[in-house]
Amino acid sequence: MADYPSDYEFDIVLRDGAVARFRPLRPEDAPLLLALFEHTGAQSRYYRFFRAKDELTPEELEHFTTVDYVDRMAFGVFEDREMVGVGRYDRAKDEPAAEVAFLVADAQQG
Repeated sequence: MADYPSDYEFDIVLRDGAVARFRPLRPEDAPLLLALFEHTGAQSRYYRFFRAKDELTPEELEHFTTVDYVDRMAFGVFEDREMVGVGRYDRAKDEPAAEVAFLVADAQQG
């Protein structure tokens, strides 16, 4: 696993003027990711997972927050101590492609 890429951390200004932190995920972000998931509706979850999904398992949380920062990367957007969005990619093996996914808190969409 590559070292944590702290050079990818920076502050961003949201449309409403609030300041949020953009940074790579770390394993200890699992509770924040779970809270984000729990604060999204069925439609947002469907668009993220392409199926109905009511929960994230501990194994999924570990998988989503433990990345190698090279072939598997995940970035979060944090407002105060809350994750309000996450984006990720998982590079496909042996082909020039990647799976990309995003989840944004319902209150932050629009």
